[in-house]
Amino acid sequence: MDCNGWIVVTGANSGMGRVLAESLVKRGYRVIMACRNLPRSEPVYRELAAGCPDRVRLLRLDLSSFDSIISFTGILDEENIRVSVLVNNAGVMNRDFLLTQDGFEQNLGINYLAPFLLTCRLLPLIPRGGHILNIASCTYRLGKVSKHMFVPDVCNYDRFRSYSTSKQALILFSLELAQRLGDSGIMVNAVDPGVVDTGIITMHRWFDPLTDIFFRPLILSPEQGISRTLRLIIGDVPENISGMYWGRKRPIRLSSKILHHPYRKNLWADTEKVLRPWL
Repeated sequence: MDCNGWIVVTGANSGMGRVLAESLVKRGYRVIMACRNLPRSEPVYRELAAGCPDRVRLLRLDLSSFDSIISFTGILDEENIRVSVLVNNAGVMNRDFLLTQDGFEQNLGINYLAPFLLTCRLLPLIPRGGHILNIASCTYRLGKVSKHMFVPDVCNYDRFRSYSTSKQALILFSLELAQRLGDSGIMVNAVDPGVVDTGIITMHRWFDPLTDIFFRPLILSPEQGISRTLRLIIGDVPENISGMYWGRKRPIRLSSKILHHPYRKNLWADTEKVLRPWL
């Protein structure tokens, strides 16, 4: 990995993003914390930057706003920042139906459309040997990616299905981008961190206390959740591995249903259509 470049981590102020950023800074890497809520992120930034202010930056990035993504990538472009690694880590699973500022259902918008736009706009800043890592989820198996997902449907909203669909779309994007980049020398991989103890798994239902009692001991810590992502960044795997779906211990074999998804090519084209004003 190009140690002179920067590692962009979205959602670096909490959960796995924070632990990943902290682990990278301790190892001497330079990290850009891309966070929505700057006041909430400032204490984390100050803690990470203590003693090494030249290795940490905090920039605002609201993934529910395409204009915010444009502003964020514009800053990096103007400063000619070289991005060695982009970690699309931030994500949501909303209990209620909510829209992004641009009118898309939030799970889809934040978990898939935003990483697609962010990645495409940062590609000119990623040199040969760079790495794009998309944090996925085993729930992708429950997703139903199709052209209909771009149209918000409050009447049939289900947070689990919407979240799973967004993660399935992110994996398909990872596979397609890896193929399109070909011999560019830029790697693209998706990572399944497992079921990690973060706020995203709280259901806000009456059974949450029971879940804590019976299942929380089986859930991974954020430190465990970032293990594969960290290893892919610091180079403890063979170079030039791209287009893979990684578990914590080894690559996970994707089913032919995903590898040869009938909507895979059209997904890219349809995503470009909805994002055209911002690409």
